[in-house]
Amino acid sequence: MDDFAESLDEEKDLLLQPSSHSGLGHQNQKAKPAGSDQISAKTRLRFSLHSAITALLFLSSLFLLCLLLRANHSSMPQSRVFNPYENDGKISRNWRSCGKSAREARALGCVFDLMMSTWIHPDCLDPKLMEEYLEAGNYTWYRDLSFTQRMSDEDARRGEYDQIFTRPDFHYAHCGYVWETQVRAYHTRGPVALDVYSYQHTVHCKDFLVDHNSPRNVTTLTAVFDLCGVPER
Repeated sequence: MDDFAESLDEEKDLLLQPSSHSGLGHQNQKAKPAGSDQISAKTRLRFSLHSAITALLFLSSLFLLCLLLRANHSSMPQSRVFNPYENDGKISRNWRSCGKSAREARALGCVFDLMMSTWIHPDCLDPKLMEEYLEAGNYTWYRDLSFTQRMSDEDARRGEYDQIFTRPDFHYAHCGYVWETQVRAYHTRGPVALDVYSYQHTVHCKDFLVDHNSPRNVTTLTAVFDLCGVPER
């Protein structure tokens, strides 16, 4: 019996020992193929080089695009800020003057434009246009604001006054005359009176037409002595 029990214990010990073919216990790792580490390193290097080249090409393309856009922008005509008053007073260099009095104006060969109440060189006056406006209005001239002292049309045309007065509708005709003279000078590129060319005069006429709150009882004409010339383009 003792020999039989001892034999059973030995078999039990053998059954409890782990088997190299069972799924239990420690398993040996599979051996890596030879050279697998070098292949993986080459793959990573190739991927890094491809990424670097792609990034470099993208940045180069972006840089060239910026250069092209900048060159195109610099070659385009740049917009100019409009300053309507920048030429007023500058363009009058070497323009023909009419002095400071009617006598001096005549001596300089100037004539009187009644629609502008201005002494001006003949090159800047279209007598036919002036007559059209004067005849259309059939204006009456006065020496005083009360319209009690009339002035003849002949005396008014001489331009030997400081101030004369007429009814308010003359001012509307005057502004139309200014603008028509401006457009004519623009198309012919010929000489024009400085006061006609002046942007400030255009603004004055615009304000007169749109401001209906100002009193419109009388128009005052003050004799002035203007310059005549061709504006610099």
